[in-house]
Amino acid sequence: MSDLLIILVVLGALIVVGVLAFNWWQEKKYKSRIANDFKPSKRDVLIEDFQLNTENLRQAQVKSAIKQKLEPSIDEFSQHGIAQRKEPVFEHSLSDLSDTSHEVTTAATLEADTQLSVEDIALEDIEAFGGTSQYTQNEPATPDKEETTLDKTPAYVMEEVSMPSELHAQIDLIAFLYAAIPIAQAKVVGLETQFKEFSEHIFAFGLTTDDAWIMIDEAKPEQNFTQLAYSLQLADRGGPVTRATLNRFQHMVETIGLDLSAHVEWQGAGDPLNNAMSLDQFCIEVDKTVGFHLLANNGASFHATKLRGLVEAQGLQLGNDGRFHHLQTVKPHQLEFAIKNYEGNAFSAEMLKSSVMHGITFQLDIPTAKNSADVFDNMVQIAKHIAKSLDASIVDDNRKVLGDIQLEKIRQQLKVINATMIAKGIIPGSTHALRLFS
Repeated sequence: MSDLLIILVVLGALIVVGVLAFNWWQEKKYKSRIANDFKPSKRDVLIEDFQLNTENLRQAQVKSAIKQKLEPSIDEFSQHGIAQRKEPVFEHSLSDLSDTSHEVTTAATLEADTQLSVEDIALEDIEAFGGTSQYTQNEPATPDKEETTLDKTPAYVMEEVSMPSELHAQIDLIAFLYAAIPIAQAKVVGLETQFKEFSEHIFAFGLTTDDAWIMIDEAKPEQNFTQLAYSLQLADRGGPVTRATLNRFQHMVETIGLDLSAHVEWQGAGDPLNNAMSLDQFCIEVDKTVGFHLLANNGASFHATKLRGLVEAQGLQLGNDGRFHHLQTVKPHQLEFAIKNYEGNAFSAEMLKSSVMHGITFQLDIPTAKNSADVFDNMVQIAKHIAKSLDASIVDDNRKVLGDIQLEKIRQQLKVINATMIAKGIIPGSTHALRLFS
């Protein structure tokens, strides 16, 4: 064996021994680290923080009482700087109850006869911060009816603001002017004329000494007002009001308040311009018209004179806008739906005497119709009756025949729009809806 070979064998052996020694040292170091990391703690901070040794406290109090020859009392807790238990009452707001919840829990713990466990303390913390309190006072088994009523009465009750029925908080920007003394009619009448430069709907009301809201321009000379209300409609079918319009209106109302020495309060929250844009977006979503056509079969036609007789027999009347109107049978005889010429030409008395027609269109304005679901059903029945007499069919915009299934889908969409408006606080067909969708 040569010297070179012997040297290589020795070096190889040394390398193997070194690797084994290094691995043994690494393994020992990791075992030591793991043992230290997972070594059980001698103290549990969470348990020690929440655990309260009431026995030691009781013994200390007894020793103190013996020295003073007095029995332990609740006053001693105050002398030791320990918070006393406070029963939750409805006089405070929810934030006050939240601030004192830890204090109530601590005091209740000190009064316990046995040591509380961690689970008991956690339960009390949850109850202290919850919506209802589990703490009850020592009351008779049959409390008085008056006391029970007071317990259920909230601390703060929002008073409803008196408002003219013509106004709507979701539609109008409203300002109330409160006067220290009644304002004479002569000082108020004429002030609303400065709002005539606005194209939007603006109202001016006065609350009389008899607590009745009346239009200021309809007030009598002997009437006085304790409160005034000015409003600006935020949107209509023409779009939302502009920032410039809002600023001008607000400036005018504030000026009137200064002139009358009245305090001005603006109703509603948020930026009026944002409210106007939101209202306009809402109008776009629900401002829909239900419509279908009645066309003569096989491309035929029918005389307008016959159509007029059939339409008027169903209670429709020719309106000034060139359409036949179906009105409510009761006042104010509001428009329910209309029939117009399919070709687009307006109906007139002269045209109906000699013209030949191919079809008509039924239209129902959803936001402005009261009980629109019933109105739709009535409109469909009238259309079917006329179609039978004219040998015509009910079709959509693509001239596809509308069967009962398609009509039911339209009816369901109509109900969804009605529900959306009601959720907004705007009743379809109401005076507010008529003003908004004008």
